[in-house]
Amino acid sequence: MNQPVRVAIIGMGGFAGSHHNVVMELEKEGLCRLVAACDPAWDAFSDRQKELDFTGRGVRCFDDYRALIETCRNQLDVITIPTPIHLHAPMHRDAVRAGLAVYLEKPPTLDFQELQAMEAVDSGARFKTNVAFNFIVDADRQALKARLMTGEFGRLLRVCYCGLSPRYTRYYERAPWAGRLKIKDSLVLDSPIGNAMAHYVHNVLYWAGLRDLQDWPELKTLSAECYRAHAIQGMDTVLIRGWTASDVELRLAVSHASDTPRIQEWFECEKARVVYGVDGSLDIHWDDGRRETGGPHQRNLFQDNFRAFFDYIQGRRTRPVTTLKDSEPFVLLNDLAYISSGQIGTISPGQVIRTPLAEGGEKLAIVGLDKMADEFLGTGRLLGEQGVAWANRSIRPVGPNAVNGLKQVIDQMAGG
Repeated sequence: MNQPVRVAIIGMGGFAGSHHNVVMELEKEGLCRLVAACDPAWDAFSDRQKELDFTGRGVRCFDDYRALIETCRNQLDVITIPTPIHLHAPMHRDAVRAGLAVYLEKPPTLDFQELQAMEAVDSGARFKTNVAFNFIVDADRQALKARLMTGEFGRLLRVCYCGLSPRYTRYYERAPWAGRLKIKDSLVLDSPIGNAMAHYVHNVLYWAGLRDLQDWPELKTLSAECYRAHAIQGMDTVLIRGWTASDVELRLAVSHASDTPRIQEWFECEKARVVYGVDGSLDIHWDDGRRETGGPHQRNLFQDNFRAFFDYIQGRRTRPVTTLKDSEPFVLLNDLAYISSGQIGTISPGQVIRTPLAEGGEKLAIVGLDKMADEFLGTGRLLGEQGVAWANRSIRPVGPNAVNGLKQVIDQMAGG
């Protein structure tokens, strides 16, 4: 294939808008062509259709993705699925069975058993599905991992992530699934680690997979505490401590109910501590006193992911950047966090600072969370082990086999 890749996009609102923007930009370069799009509330996006010049570009419009696939399947190469999490699996199944290559927005699902079913569907596909974790395509990130794998920094001891990223009350009002554990019988599990911070969690696991450049680790055991400050069904704060099968420790402190935003990922080895930013900035502190810095870079990694998938479809790459199989540790980590915690602790009003915002809504911040997160990331001691009065002390370490009890745990958390 040398002609432009023929694309369809499911959705117009939410993050689907970003898919439309990037496809239009790549269309200007002659790399692709948008053939069709759909949304059940199609009439509500008339202004957006004009902005994207659907008429001039000859884009066909549908109000149901199944009608789009049935009508256009022979005129398409790729379909992108940037829809709510609980809709991914059926849409992926229908697209693959129609012979289309799928660019699936992250997370693929947050139900490990459903992920395995999606992998079974994908096993018969001509093209493997790409899961849109944005940062793995970064060539500098891959080069740094290659250095890690050679042993330049010594044995990998642990990988850490601090994801304190406030989300205001309106964030949870933007969609019916926001902050939900379930919708009817479908698992949603929307949370900081499952959705907004999912890219970074996947990055943590990428560093810890040392058998190959495109490798993610097997999880051995995991302990987690889950909390909520917002009035939601799910969690907005989680601390996770785990180990991989190769005895690399994982520490993640992630919250949408924090005071000051702070995003940082790093790994610690026998000879050095390596901090790598999503902007490509590099800071290596060697134990012998040396320091190495680099970056940042100005790459558009979101756009690069589309380029990479188009290259794969046209035979210039051997595989997608992240496959469904590559996503297994990410989905498993999410599920085991709920199972280990056993409950989602509701933070009492006296432990939450509420700040009204000029644009409406409020910012919620758990008192002292920033300091508690630093303590955890530095020592590995969870909040209960730090002696925090309101901390969950019923957590238990769990292994991968515990995932079979996920639905029962979520039913209990959701109240049936």
